[in-house]
Amino acid sequence: IEDIKNAKRFSKFKLQTKIIIVGTLVMLIVPTILFKLLEPDLSIINGLFITSARSTGFNLVDVSSFSSASQVLLMIIMFIGCSPASTGGGVKLISIAVIVATIISTLKGKEEIIFWRKISNFTVRMAFTIFTLFAFAIFIAMIVFMNHNNIGIEKILFDCISAISNTGFSLADPSELNSVGSSILIVLMYIGRIGPLSLVLAFVHKDNRQK
Repeated sequence: IEDIKNAKRFSKFKLQTKIIIVGTLVMLIVPTILFKLLEPDLSIINGLFITSARSTGFNLVDVSSFSSASQVLLMIIMFIGCSPASTGGGVKLISIAVIVATIISTLKGKEEIIFWRKISNFTVRMAFTIFTLFAFAIFIAMIVFMNHNNIGIEKILFDCISAISNTGFSLADPSELNSVGSSILIVLMYIGRIGPLSLVLAFVHKDNRQK
């Protein structure tokens, strides 16, 4: 907000501000249109509400009644999450933007650039690290979940992503979850709230101090 007040022109904004503004608009408009196409009976307002509530859990419709395609779309936007410094979860818009820009630049054989600005190697590594840690946590949780509380891979994947992104959506009925399944979701919620990278940096910092 301070950047918008001071700069007043989009071209003068900081790189992070540009990514957040454009990314937020894309994450609101594109999924809303896709939800409307996949769920014809869903109103534009409800589609927009679900999209904007991807990291809050507030809901006006039962997501369990959605088609598989709509549920996959919801999983994707939950995994992406919101902007940095917000209360929302997920891997964050900045991380996804950096990863997408890196992939495109690599295919073109050029340096990583967003809005005509070069991305530092450290930022690229951070983005891929956050993405990988989130995906790894979900993968491990799914394996343990399926081994001790197999309620169906689609429900497990959806609920694991929802938990780690601190969204609150669920396809599973509470009665279907045993103590192991519930515990896994609780752990994922804590991981998502603290952030995988924060945990790693905390351990690295502790290790460096011990050395």
